[in-house]
Amino acid sequence: MYKIEWVKNKNIPKLNDFANETIIPPRPVYYEELDLLGFNEYWSYPKSVEPLLWALGRDYYYNGERIGKAIGGDINNAPTLEIYSKNIELLPINLEELISENKEKIEILKNESIDFIKKVHNDYKNKVDFFIVAFSGGKDSQVILDLITIALEPEEYKVIFTDTTMELPQTYGTVRQTEKHYQKTYNNFKITMVRNPTDADKLWNVFGPPSRILRWCCSVYKTSPVHSYLKSINNGKHPKTILYDGVRRSESHNRLNHLRVADSVKHHNVINTRPIIEWNDFEVYLYMFYSGVKINNEYRIGLNRVGCNICPFASQWSDYIINKQYPDIANKFISSIDDYMDNSDIENKKEYLELGHWKKRAGGNSINNKNYIKYKIA
Repeated sequence: MYKIEWVKNKNIPKLNDFANETIIPPRPVYYEELDLLGFNEYWSYPKSVEPLLWALGRDYYYNGERIGKAIGGDINNAPTLEIYSKNIELLPINLEELISENKEKIEILKNESIDFIKKVHNDYKNKVDFFIVAFSGGKDSQVILDLITIALEPEEYKVIFTDTTMELPQTYGTVRQTEKHYQKTYNNFKITMVRNPTDADKLWNVFGPPSRILRWCCSVYKTSPVHSYLKSINNGKHPKTILYDGVRRSESHNRLNHLRVADSVKHHNVINTRPIIEWNDFEVYLYMFYSGVKINNEYRIGLNRVGCNICPFASQWSDYIINKQYPDIANKFISSIDDYMDNSDIENKKEYLELGHWKKRAGGNSINNKNYIKYKIA
């Protein structure tokens, strides 16, 4: 929403309406990411709770100067590191200074979003059955939930976490920690967890790996469990719902034209409302530092998004980090891709996996039909 510039001689970005030289929204970088990628061979730094520097894309910045870059990488191969400044000592970012430099702007963002949340509730409270907060454990949903706990009473909305069984380990911890955190203030606060009864890795073996074209996983593991739950608490009827979600226009080209309030654009009887649709990545992280929301630890290892572990919409960067950090978890789904390739006429299987060609598959001829019997799928 705002332009961003570096504060001179400080390791701090600043929101500014009229910045002359702007930078793309940076994300904070923690020691866990630097260790995982191998930057600890070139720089010294403490294992601090606070972030140490900032990433603009694949470039790493300290005190406003580019000091390193990560190039390439895929599910099996580490990125190549370019080092522009060696033998330097990185100090933790001063979060108090960061907040002080940006307090006025983040308060504006916060208050505008809270006003929007309240307006939506007042406009629709006699027109819908439920107000739902979609909580994934990712940073955007963390911010949305915090804003809603300020704007509304806990009895006025339901928080739903959909466990796809493809979540990363720290996400489950974030869900538990988040529920305990808000229960200290609101006795009635609750996060309801819903899920498909069949673990996802089994259906990967039945239907084949999901792809950007064959998105069966979203309907089976995200949409259906939520609809079934809401129907069960609405006397068996399909409810009309307001869904507060964390969609932001800056996330992708496909979301640039998303409306802030959109009726039945994805699912019938669901009105999507997006309180932070204009925020950029830096503003999201900044709000978390400002409000004291504890970041999902998966971001500390360098992930840009926290969702399903091996996902057809994930980048090769994410593929590498997840496979490096959680090889046993990733292998459950990589083995399904291997099985799919074994039943196909794919010549270069290594390239098919590492370049993510499986994410674009459109047919089902290579699916192992024996798995229908093995996993008792009718």
